[in-house]
Amino acid sequence: MEPVYACPIIVLITLARVNASRVSRLMDQDEATPAGIQEYEAAVQNWKPHVDYADQPSQLITRLAVQEAWRQAALIYLYMGACAASSADDRVEALVRQVAQLAGTVEAGTHFETHLFVPCLIAGVAARKEKHRTILRKKIQVSQKAEACLLRGADFSSALDHLWHGAAAEGSPVTWDDYVNSRCFTIPVPADV
Repeated sequence: MEPVYACPIIVLITLARVNASRVSRLMDQDEATPAGIQEYEAAVQNWKPHVDYADQPSQLITRLAVQEAWRQAALIYLYMGACAASSADDRVEALVRQVAQLAGTVEAGTHFETHLFVPCLIAGVAARKEKHRTILRKKIQVSQKAEACLLRGADFSSALDHLWHGAAAEGSPVTWDDYVNSRCFTIPVPADV
């Protein structure tokens, strides 16, 4: 995953664990413990990027920015998805600011931009400031043009718009469940899938 999507493996594992925890919580079988959550948090925080010095310096910096955006987004999802933090949580606000800054450093039109879709979507859920929302939305919409993308930015832009003009209007704090409700409203998944 890392060389292809710029997503560090530990981040992917953490995203999967948080998702599994959310599903098991819905089934009243949540086995996530505070110690387990701290373990995931420490693993993501302690991750060190792999540096390939064969890249041009500008590409190396951009690749590191994308990988760091993935890491920051994983922590947002961990705090909001597994710890039930809201977007007003100081940790979450700082992480959103970081993802927006990192995304803003990735030059428009480069192939690296498409790798920011998931980190920007996750940060977009928690974004309370209009300047962050604008940056994140631009990067999410880039995936509309990607030919091999399973998830289209336009679809998720409508979910974020629903959230931002509904529960998160005027920067109001939201939870991950608020995003799920907006996503279900704008992108319904048929029951037979």
